[in-house]
Amino acid sequence: MGQPTEALSFAERARALDPGSAFAWCKEAEACLLLGKVGKASEACEEAKKINNGAGIVRNVDSKVKRIKTLGNDFNLARGMEDFSEALKVLDEALALATHSLPL
Repeated sequence: MGQPTEALSFAERARALDPGSAFAWCKEAEACLLLGKVGKASEACEEAKKINNGAGIVRNVDSKVKRIKTLGNDFNLARGMEDFSEALKVLDEALALATHSLPL
């Protein structure tokens, strides 16, 4: 799976050296997503989109971040309705998105 904590450290350093690098922001978002830092991943995606061609570079991870946010809401709804089977299905999809689809 890689080393997401180390990847985040490298991405943050790259971004600090070149804040105009959409690629660095994208890698930061990917590492944050793997670490479960969805809010920080979302912020990194938004920063990448402000940069020329950044929206294209970050498109894939941004869609995953948005989907995970939706799944978080779906989980809370299912749990509140005591539909634990549905809640587990939602968690399974969120984990697959966050952990199995981002090579670092």
